[in-house]
Formats: sequence, structure tokens, C-alpha cells
Amino acid sequence: EDFIQIVVENISLHRDENKSRELRSLLGVFAYAARHGESITDYERTAHHAFDLRSALSGSTIWTHLEGLHRWKVNEMFDDINRALLKYVLGSGVVSEPIMASYDLTDVQSLGSGADGQAFKSEDGRWRFASLAFTDPDLDFSFGLRLLKSESQRARVLKNFLRSLTEMVDVKRFMLDRGFDGREDIEACQAFVPNDWVICAQDDSNSVGKNSDYARLRADLEPGGTTVQKNAGYADLTPAVKLIGYSGADEQADTPEPVRAFYTDMEIPKETSKRDKLITKVNFQYNQRAKIEPVFRMAKNKFDIATDSDKPQVKAFYV
Repeated sequence: EDFIQIVVENISLHRDENKSRELRSLLGVFAYAARHGESITDYERTAHHAFDLRSALSGSTIWTHLEGLHRWKVNEMFDDINRALLKYVLGSGVVSEPIMASYDLTDVQSLGSGADGQAFKSEDGRWRFASLAFTDPDLDFSFGLRLLKSESQRARVLKNFLRSLTEMVDVKRFMLDRGFDGREDIEACQAFVPNDWVICAQDDSNSVGKNSDYARLRADLEPGGTTVQKNAGYADLTPAVKLIGYSGADEQADTPEPVRAFYTDMEIPKETSKRDKLITKVNFQYNQRAKIEPVFRMAKNKFDIATDSDKPQVKAFYV
């Protein structure tokens, strides 16, 4: 009930024009339509058999207001909802500060109209969203979704997410998956979560990249150990970006595989035992990042934002 109230308080949809209707009915309409495979505009046709709809928003009213929204307004509305929910969760004691969080992209299918030739879509016709999610073992919480016109927007969206997040909560570890190692990604992390971020590095130690930082790290890494490559590219960034490596092998193994490496600017102890302890902890924390993957897999494979509208603001509101 508290969560429903938080959502309702932060959704506008021209409330002054719908004073006789229960705005909370909007949540029920979307839930009913999703559960029964109905269109939002046509839900009343079957729902009236089971529910009293006299105070509910009509499908046509919902549709009119959604199509009249601007995408920035949808983002603003749900940013307010996310902040309010985060404040509630922190106040409840379910999770304590500082928190761990991750950033990633996911592509959501859309079987409705506008399937081809649209901006905001991946090559296979999916709608691309960016998400920042908590990775605390006791909490499933995404601090917003943002519809991307192209992947090139991801760093700007990351900056906005981090700005909002760090205004409300302290972050002890911020994690990004492989591929988020662009200069702008790292600059965003250094600006808002300095010394507390890691980016999983892509293995480019093949024949083409045999002289890469990753290849040198692998060559230095003993089975079951850790190592550090200082000044791993990005030479003009301050503080310097390092590449830290972890071997998941037994100390008696012939090779260090499996190997995992991370870009970071955190201070790494010179003493071997302390370095091993810190990098091992980082690797363990990154394992917890996998907690968000089932949610993204569900979004990719089970969630459809089909609608007769090809307007991005409607898609964004549906998600």
C-alpha cells in the first residue's frame, strides 16, 4: 500500500482534469491489461465483469494523456517516483548505506506498430533502455530506466543517473560490465563515485592485442593470485586508471584461468597480502552484480512493450 501511494502521488496525467477518477486505478488498468493480454484502450470490455469501474480512468482517457506527454516529462515523473521509493527503502532499514550499484543496457522487444525504421531501437528492432540497479543481496531495486535514442547516449545518461543517486545515498562500489570502458564512461565514474568504481575489462589478449594491458596483466598473473597494471591507457585522466587482475585458479594450477580484470582508479596497497585481499573482495562484489542479470534476461525475453503507438514517450511510460 505504501509503494502504491508513492507511485500515485508522483504521477500527474492532468490530475486536475480527472478529479472524479481514481488515479490509482491506472496501476490496476496496466496490471489487468498485462495479465489478460488486453489493450489498455480496450480493457473495460472484459474488466467490467469482475470490477467496479465507475471511478477508474477509461482506456481512451489514459491513451489521450499518454500520447500528449513529452518524453522528458515521463523521465521526470519516474525519476520522482524512484527518488521517493529509494527514500522509503532507505528509511525502512531494509538496506543500509553505503550501497552497491550497477549500470547496464537492455533491449526490450516491441511487437506493436512502428517495428521498422525507428530511432531509439537496436538493429534487431528492440527498444534500448539503460538501467542503474542496486546489487545489494537484500534488495531488488532499479534506480530508473531511460530510453536511449542510440548507445552513444549511455555516458550522458550514466552521468545523470549517478548525479541523482549520489545526491541521495553513499555508494561503496559502482560496477559496470564489459564494454563500458569508453573515456566518457570512466569520466562519469571519476566525477561521481571517485575511487569506488570498477569496470570489467574485455579480454583483448589475442594475437591482435598481444601487447595490450590485458595481455601483460595475464602474463604477470600467478595462479590463485592478483596483480596490477598501472596506467592502463587513458593516460591523461587523473587519477590514473589501473587494470587489476584476479585469478580464480588454485595456486598449484598450471594456468591462472579463470581470469577476471577490472579498470579502476582506487588505491591499491603495495603489500601483497593487502592487495590480494582487496582485489579478491572486488571480484566477490562483482559476482553479486550477477543479481541483476535475471531481471535483464526477463526484460529481454519475457517483456513486451507492444502498443499501437510508435511514440517513444508511450514506450517509456509502459516500461
